[in-house]
Amino acid sequence: FNYSMATIQTTERTRLLVLPHAAMKQALASPAAKQEGICVAFQKLVDGRYDQVDRGVPLCGMGITSQKDDPRVRAIALLAERTDLEAGDEWCPVPDAEPAGPFFGVLVSGR
Repeated sequence: FNYSMATIQTTERTRLLVLPHAAMKQALASPAAKQEGICVAFQKLVDGRYDQVDRGVPLCGMGITSQKDDPRVRAIALLAERTDLEAGDEWCPVPDAEPAGPFFGVLVSGR
């Protein structure tokens, strides 16, 4: 993306941790990361985000006039957190008082 993903302003003194790509690759290449399944989980996350962006999910799954190639739709798709539920699973949304603020859910398929 050639767009700013977010603009934030802190309300108190804050530290920002920058994680360079090379450091992430080095951490994922460690024996511990492989043994704990972190590499597989991280790759699953990356693949899922690529899929979401490619399909424009969640906005293109809402039945509104959104286009999957729209940069705004792609940005939201990249930031959206996907949750897959199996039959009988229960989704417990976080409360609005969560530090990140209120969230909303979009059921793309299923019932």
